[in-house]
Order: sequence, then structure tokens, then C-alpha cells
Amino acid sequence: MLSKDNKYMTEASEELYELNSDDAIRARCRARKDYYNNLRQTQEDFAALQAEIAEKDALIAALQARLAEKDAQLKKGEQR
Repeated sequence: MLSKDNKYMTEASEELYELNSDDAIRARCRARKDYYNNLRQTQEDFAALQAEIAEKDALIAALQARLAEKDAQLKKGEQR
């Protein structure tokens, strides 16, 4: 290989290797950070949706109770 015979080429190739390694490490770190940011956002969205579902479940239960009351009132009215 050419770099084996030339001291400057060897140094240059080693420097390029180190620079590329740093880029690869930075890319991995960036990907890891992005992954955790996305995971956190997904968990927050999921928690918000769960809270919304709980709210709607409570509303449904309240409306079902009201409906049951109205049904009872209608049955009383029919019995008279």
C-alpha cells in the first residue's frame, strides 16, 4: 500500500480514520439522544391519551347514571 512507504500518507490516513471515528461516535450519540427524546415524547403522549380516556370514561359513567334515573322516572310515570 502507498501509505506504508510514505510517513506523511500514513499519518494522514490515521488522522482521517480518527476524524471519521469521531463522526461515527457523534452520529451514534445523536441517534441515541433522538431515540430517548422520541421515547419520552411517546410516553407523554400516551399518558395524555390515558388521561383523556379516563375523563371520557367518567363522563360516560355519569351519563349512564343520568339515563338510568330518567328511565326510572319514565317507568314511574307509566305506572300511574
